[in-house]
Amino acid sequence: MDGAYLTWWWVLAAGAGAGFFLSPRTVALVSVVLFAASIAGLIGAGALGHGNAATIFGLAAMAIPVLGIIAVVGATLGSRVRRARSE
Repeated sequence: MDGAYLTWWWVLAAGAGAGFFLSPRTVALVSVVLFAASIAGLIGAGALGHGNAATIFGLAAMAIPVLGIIAVVGATLGSRVRRARSE
């Protein structure tokens, strides 16, 4: 298996770990804030003529929603495990 696929498992595990302490809604809001920050950085870097920074912010703007969805799924699973252990 390609090592890049492990990234998805690490993000899912990090989301599950966050689900023990945070609600899935909070993880989703953090993802939305990070996405908005990457879009703002993309616009700012483009307006100032910094091509490399604009490329990095553009890549972040494409990756954050996908990683955010996976983290929210992990947080939901972690939250359910936390609730099941507390009962």
